[in-house]
Amino acid sequence: MSDSPSIPLYEIERARREALEMLQAAAADLTAELDLEVLLDRLAERAAALFNVPTISVMLWEPEEDMATIYASRGLSPAYVAGQRIPRREAEQVLETADWRPFVLDLRANPLGDRDLILKEDLYNVLAAPFVFRGRLLGSLNLYGKGAPRDFTQDEMRLAGILANQMAVAIENARLFQETRRRADEMAALLEVDRQISSTLNLPRLLELIASQAQRVLQADHSDLYLLEEDGKTLQAVVSIGDYALDVMATPLQVGRGIVGLVAQTGRAEIVNRVDLDPRAMRLPNIPDRPQALLCAPLISRGKVIGVLALSRMGGREFVQADLNFLVGLARQATIAMENARLFQAAQQRAEALARRTEALIQLVEFSRTLATSLEMETILNHLVRRMGNHFEAAVTTVALTTEGEGDPAFRIVTVYDRTGRLSQERWVIPASRSPALARVIRERRPLFIGDLAPTSLTELFLEEEREAIAHLQVHAVLILPLLCQEEAIGAVSLWMQRIIRRLPDGELDWAKAVADQAALALQNARLYAESRQQAREMAAALERQQELDRLQRQFIQNVSHELRTPLALVQGYVELLHAGDLGPLDPVQHQTLSIVVDKVKVLARLVESITALQEIESGPLTLHPLSLTEVAQTALKGVQQTAYRAGVELVLEVEDQLPLVYGDRARLGLVFHHLLENAIKFSPDGGRVTLRLGADSQMARIEVSDQGVGIPPDQQERIFDRFYQVDGSATRRFGGAGLGLAVVKEIVLAHGGRVGVESRAGRGSTFTVELPLAPLQDADTEG
Repeated sequence: MSDSPSIPLYEIERARREALEMLQAAAADLTAELDLEVLLDRLAERAAALFNVPTISVMLWEPEEDMATIYASRGLSPAYVAGQRIPRREAEQVLETADWRPFVLDLRANPLGDRDLILKEDLYNVLAAPFVFRGRLLGSLNLYGKGAPRDFTQDEMRLAGILANQMAVAIENARLFQETRRRADEMAALLEVDRQISSTLNLPRLLELIASQAQRVLQADHSDLYLLEEDGKTLQAVVSIGDYALDVMATPLQVGRGIVGLVAQTGRAEIVNRVDLDPRAMRLPNIPDRPQALLCAPLISRGKVIGVLALSRMGGREFVQADLNFLVGLARQATIAMENARLFQAAQQRAEALARRTEALIQLVEFSRTLATSLEMETILNHLVRRMGNHFEAAVTTVALTTEGEGDPAFRIVTVYDRTGRLSQERWVIPASRSPALARVIRERRPLFIGDLAPTSLTELFLEEEREAIAHLQVHAVLILPLLCQEEAIGAVSLWMQRIIRRLPDGELDWAKAVADQAALALQNARLYAESRQQAREMAAALERQQELDRLQRQFIQNVSHELRTPLALVQGYVELLHAGDLGPLDPVQHQTLSIVVDKVKVLARLVESITALQEIESGPLTLHPLSLTEVAQTALKGVQQTAYRAGVELVLEVEDQLPLVYGDRARLGLVFHHLLENAIKFSPDGGRVTLRLGADSQMARIEVSDQGVGIPPDQQERIFDRFYQVDGSATRRFGGAGLGLAVVKEIVLAHGGRVGVESRAGRGSTFTVELPLAPLQDADTEG
């Protein structure tokens, strides 16, 4: 394809046309190939045929590397292909001189690459056509003059440039296809690994799957999975696959030391292709120090490193960035799966614990319900020892209660239950000094558990007699729980087991304490119930005696009042006749003396009348009619008018307009007015005023009697309506009375369905209030 003048012009044009057609066919064939290695090899083959050059190489620069590598060649020795490396910067400098176009370089004067290899291969010059894609140097197609310089024509340079430009696009497409396929394969591998590790929530099995899948996909010789211990400083291999697995598992690593420890510390994944040359590397015991490549990815959960996944290859097989990317992705998936497994495991443990607690609670509720059905102490004790003994499979279960009284502390053994189901009620007493273990539990109010009753543990807590019993029963463990009621130990339940118990299961001690507390409360209730029954019997006897005394008192008062009424009437009649002068004239002294007698006889008559009224209220029914309180009040005022006049007390009546009728017994309501007015007059000072007010609301009539007397202390206001009660001794001596008037008022008012009360302050007078039900509307027009 030279431009020699000896060749006819049409021959030159035909050769050029044929070369272009061959180039077009080669380019079309090559650009359809997406396998990079196949593409480059076929490019070398086509270029050798197209340019009729026996020595050819196709060189590429990897995207992340600075040295070009020969990927395909023709006519070059394996030593040259393997050893020749061309720095990217050196090639770019030559290309800048040639304006990034094909150029011919004298390799003897300006060697590009290793000069010795060039000389040994007997290369003289090279036509280099660069593969440039979007300003990036991908590689070059190299046509060599071997054995002698080759005269490359302008047509060859132009054709090489066209072919290189088309191959640059083909190479980039093949690389993109290769990267896409690699990522697809990697994604498929990740999905398969994710499918497998997501198929189990068993954490140990999951960890094995993660390590084995990482080893399989990355074709590693060794796969180790380390987890961070609770101290946050130690890495422990939980899974190790390879020749030295046992040695790896037996050797914990420290965070921050060695390559794996540094990955755990920094949280950054790392490739180390020559561990033996890395100063950070640590040599593990029993593992040969030989060249190996190491790939480490941290396991990160919630921003914290929880472990490291480490893979290694022997025999010079290196890891690349794609391997690290895959392992990092796997580590992320593995961490999520591990977290899910841990959450599932924790949820499962919580569910199991909840089930145990629920079962224990059900048993506790059933036990409480059983105890609630009985207040008999013996029944409660039987339920307690059976429940506790069967639950703990105890050889013997005993209950001891504290004794009351003076003297040295002691315990009373009340119930014994053995594994055969035999139950006995005992009553023997053990001094506290003879049972140190029991005394300690009662004193400290805390459970005592000894899971292994070795001889050394018996000396302090058990005396010789108890040790003999323990040996005879072949007991190896004991649990003693105090029976606590309001922080007071009323006894203890002891369980003696014929097996060594290293540790009580979670919740067992709490359950036992709850059962003991329930039993203690039930025992205390039973004790209180027994005491209350005894108190009830004593109170019933006392009430019976009191009722008999009340009956005798009423009988006595009835007899006395009956016996007094007739002679008192005769005495009153004759005294009044004498005082009136009907039986003869009286001198002034006699008249004054008889006036005193008349007053005292009237007082005595009213006392007998009050006693009689109280008896009638208790025994006889009321005679109820609609009646006017105003009329009853006016009648009562007339009855005490003379008394008020002599005492120098003014009487005032205040009545609301249209006061409705009440439903009552006229005679007995008259007594209410009489006693209230008489009481107010009696305690009013000379010149004082007693006001009687009558009013009503929609349901009740209201009677108020106010005085300006000495008043009643607050602490005595509730008792003034009791029979025979008087406010104090000084008032009795000053004003007299038997303390029956207000009692009569209260009994009559209550019998009418009303209420009575008082408001008073010492030295400021008193106001007594009576409320009585109004007469029904249909009876209000008929007054009795």
